[in-house]
Amino acid sequence: MSIKGQRRGLRIVVTIAALAALGSGAESVAEEGWGIRIEPLFVEAYGHDRHVLTVRDGASATDVDVSTDSGPGYHLELRKPAPGWGWGVDFFWFSTPQSVPNRDAAATAAGSPVAFEIPAGSFVSNGPDELLYYRLLEDNDIAAWTLDVYGLKTIRESERRTLRLLAGVRAADFDNDYRAAAGLGTAGGTRLDSSSNYDRMHGPIVGLIASHSRGRHGFELSGSQAIVLGTVDLSSTQSDFVGPFVGEAQAFTDVRTFGQPKDVTIPITELQFKWARELGQRTAFHAGFTAAAWWNVSVPPGVLPTGGQEALDENTIVFFGLLAGIEFGR
Repeated sequence: MSIKGQRRGLRIVVTIAALAALGSGAESVAEEGWGIRIEPLFVEAYGHDRHVLTVRDGASATDVDVSTDSGPGYHLELRKPAPGWGWGVDFFWFSTPQSVPNRDAAATAAGSPVAFEIPAGSFVSNGPDELLYYRLLEDNDIAAWTLDVYGLKTIRESERRTLRLLAGVRAADFDNDYRAAAGLGTAGGTRLDSSSNYDRMHGPIVGLIASHSRGRHGFELSGSQAIVLGTVDLSSTQSDFVGPFVGEAQAFTDVRTFGQPKDVTIPITELQFKWARELGQRTAFHAGFTAAAWWNVSVPPGVLPTGGQEALDENTIVFFGLLAGIEFGR
């Protein structure tokens, strides 16, 4: 496993251990007036399956896109309502790999070339003995987290219904790496290493939380809008080599590096729905969904094989998660 993969695994272990430790003491904290929700999620990420390779065979062209894997996410929420302003803390974390199947191709006969096009150029096979290849390497992943600290103001309340205003500050982070190699048999090829890594971003968040109770059941619908500001470090390295690709031990004949810091403003729109069922006097099981759209997120440069100002390419990424968890102090 790579160093980055080890760190990602360590973060998961630490997060799970922290949630378990929090759960073991959650009831005592709830007695102080806090409501605590511990929510594992199953998350799908949409909108970030980037075009990384074009395969040309005669007059036909096939676009090859990276696929963002679904996986576990984690959500932790603490709230302390009060007659005036209450308080809340909210944390979300998700990390997942991206994948592309290995591809190999060769011309079936002379005069019918096949080409693999990547941002660094193209490789052409003119005969069956000239094998083209594309390989996705290790450490292709995306990772995102948010941390909110906010005030809660009850603006309408009845026996069964409550409407609260949420206003506070959000910290956020998003990282994305892309690593691949492509070439022509034993003749040579190019390795691509690109990333878009964000420093800590901060900004305001506002929202509304509507809740309704009916017997032992409860329902909650919330929506929020945050705008976070910061800087993204866009970097790309294209490394040419001669001979077959041998991985990390490869010797390179030419290395071209691109780097550009960029100020960013990313709006984040979120919607959540949760259903709760009381299990005891101060505990409840709940389930629901959450959706968060990150607008205008810069992708790693030098990824799209289309030419032009690839450092300016942006995607809107939607994280959709199904959740189930335990609530203490409801």
